[in-house]
Amino acid sequence: MGLNFYMANEEKKQSLLHQGATMEKIHRKWTAIQGRDKEMSDLEAEVDDSLAPLYLLSKGFSYETILKTLGLAISPITAVFSECERSQVAANSEGHTQWEKKSFYEIVQDVVTVANTLHKLAMANFDPRTDEFVLLVSVSRMQYLSNVATTMGMTVRDYIHGQFAGCKVRVLPDLVFPDKDDDGVLWAVAKVCNRYFCVRSHGI
Repeated sequence: MGLNFYMANEEKKQSLLHQGATMEKIHRKWTAIQGRDKEMSDLEAEVDDSLAPLYLLSKGFSYETILKTLGLAISPITAVFSECERSQVAANSEGHTQWEKKSFYEIVQDVVTVANTLHKLAMANFDPRTDEFVLLVSVSRMQYLSNVATTMGMTVRDYIHGQFAGCKVRVLPDLVFPDKDDDGVLWAVAKVCNRYFCVRSHGI
């Protein structure tokens, strides 16, 4: 259920508009990136559901406003997103962090680093090679998952699926927590023993 689901009531729309939200922009952004896969896992669905309130939190709405106006509760996973272990992705030999200026191997290394950091956070209870986790990639950076290794004919996405059997790749809207030092973000989220773990790398 995308953010548009919670905006069907005109009274709710007007209430948000009076608080300075650009409803058309929110609606357009969410319908563009939202959508449910019939094969989506429980964790994927939970992550997707948490992005709508997360986006509104990033735009300055309080928990109370989101709950009262949209009837949308803040899930535990939403709170965890704002507390992700955070770092900037490594620069390549030319000093670039952005994926548009990185090779297949350099982008793969960024993904591997995030997966390994997630493993360190969850310790022995989580193995990214076999256990499920969700990899969230900024919508404007998704195209680079199709970068191909010239010698193997393998894309970054192929590598992810081959090395991390439980990894689910999802789109992250660029408007979520648009910090001034963020130029594209890469998040990894896992649920281990009923606890959520999250890693956030920016600068991609």
